[in-house]
Amino acid sequence: MEYKMTMPQLTDTMEEGKIVRWLKKEGDYVKKNEPIVEIESDKAVIEVPSMREGILKKILAEEGEELPVGAPIAIIETEARAGETEEKQPSETEEKEISQQPEIKEEQPQLQPEKEEIKIEIPEEIPAQKLPAGTASPAARQLAARYGIDIQKLQEEGKLPVPAHEKD
Repeated sequence: MEYKMTMPQLTDTMEEGKIVRWLKKEGDYVKKNEPIVEIESDKAVIEVPSMREGILKKILAEEGEELPVGAPIAIIETEARAGETEEKQPSETEEKEISQQPEIKEEQPQLQPEKEEIKIEIPEEIPAQKLPAGTASPAARQLAARYGIDIQKLQEEGKLPVPAHEKD
């Protein structure tokens, strides 16, 4: 059975990729997850592994060629076993049949989990919150206790801000 390897989307913003170098050649046996080609995205050059095990039957994209994401780049014969070599080259009619077959595109797993949309309703008018009297930082409370100062009384008289800090 033939598997069409397509140009992967290596980054979120990638729309096309450039074939930098083929690590395998036609007729080579490839294992699943074995690097098969180097592709340049808009950000980096990345080794792309084979998604299937088999013989690299045909390379459809040459080195240096830029292709859009999803374009076929190679065909892997998945029913071949290790040690077998590609004996028969497809005739022109077989190649036409291959190119006319509908492309089966394998969905790649998403790297980021889908995020749930959270809606927060904000009232038009938010009432001003008044902090309780006697509010102060821990350092200010310790200093006031040392000198016997009543923070709450001074805040009620308006002599200290709410909340009070050590410098106040």
